[in-house]
Amino acid sequence: MSDPQHTPPEPEPFEVHRKAARRAQLALNLMVVLSATAASVFFAYVLYTIRPFSDRASNEVTVPTSAVGATVPLLRSDKDAVVAAELRDIDEAPDYRDRLGQSMCKSMGIKAEGRLYRLRLHNGGKEAVVIAAPRLTVKDKAGKSWTVRWLKDVADKAAASPTGALTLSQSDPEGTLQPGETRQLVVFIEGKGPVGEELESAEFAADAAMNIAMVRQDLKVTQP
Repeated sequence: MSDPQHTPPEPEPFEVHRKAARRAQLALNLMVVLSATAASVFFAYVLYTIRPFSDRASNEVTVPTSAVGATVPLLRSDKDAVVAAELRDIDEAPDYRDRLGQSMCKSMGIKAEGRLYRLRLHNGGKEAVVIAAPRLTVKDKAGKSWTVRWLKDVADKAAASPTGALTLSQSDPEGTLQPGETRQLVVFIEGKGPVGEELESAEFAADAAMNIAMVRQDLKVTQP
């Protein structure tokens, strides 16, 4: 007859630790097997993808690069102007600027066909200059006039990428230009606007009787 007050003896501590260690070892072995299997599958996928021993020729990839010519064409105001202005193509490399312009237009949500340019304004005077209702007109070598449009008038800010939105915010032509301040703007000409080599002259005007004339200059590029 069993004693109701009798309780079974507790397992020895060594036995408890031995079982815990065995479970841990089994779990570790399982992890090693799964890791090795995953590594084998990934290695097989890489070999199948790149096929290092295959005779198949890889497709050529063209990476656009910017390489300028011997001279850089641009339009520039008189060096003595209080507010100096400079207009040039979005990039000086003929083989690169179109792709760059298309990419930038897409990032800013510009759907109209056109060409981008860089406009630089610098206040070399001692007083702040307020730029209000600015207007920019460009003439090419054939004598044709082109009206430059500001990005805020042609871009879709809601569809712009973060990079495009930053370009839009930095390209607002209106505001106050402090003494010594330089502002770099991206501007747009709708249609088949002239490339840098075809630029001849430009006129930047704004309220408060601001009128800045720019003429063509060809800067020589220093060769390495």
